[in-house]
Amino acid sequence: MRSSRLTPTLVLALGGYVGVIVALTLLKAFFQIGYLWLPENQVAREIRLRPLAELDGTSWFGPVFGYGGNFALFVPLGVLLFILLRRIGPVTACGFGLSLTVETLQYAFGLGRSDIDDLIFNTLGAFAGAAF
Repeated sequence: MRSSRLTPTLVLALGGYVGVIVALTLLKAFFQIGYLWLPENQVAREIRLRPLAELDGTSWFGPVFGYGGNFALFVPLGVLLFILLRRIGPVTACGFGLSLTVETLQYAFGLGRSDIDDLIFNTLGAFAGAAF
């Protein structure tokens, strides 16, 4: 008999981690973690469609924090989904789908800036987590 990969522990870990992603992307206007962001700056409705636009700025920290943070946020999701799905392609597609959902909800509810870079780096993070 073949055992199922969908264990209660995996369900709890996936559910909890999706909760972390939702909190850090859709609920930033309602709480603050140290100096990472100011909640009042998170109430926005904007779409940014130019890839890698942050590289045009004068600060090196913004792109590293933004791109690296989005990448890192989805790596654990990729690892967890790979345990369940066992294939990189579907895991990457799920990462893309979750990221697209988050970006769409941010715009719809005015809870952040919907950015093509977020979609790209979140998807790359899920891919890297699965490949790991």
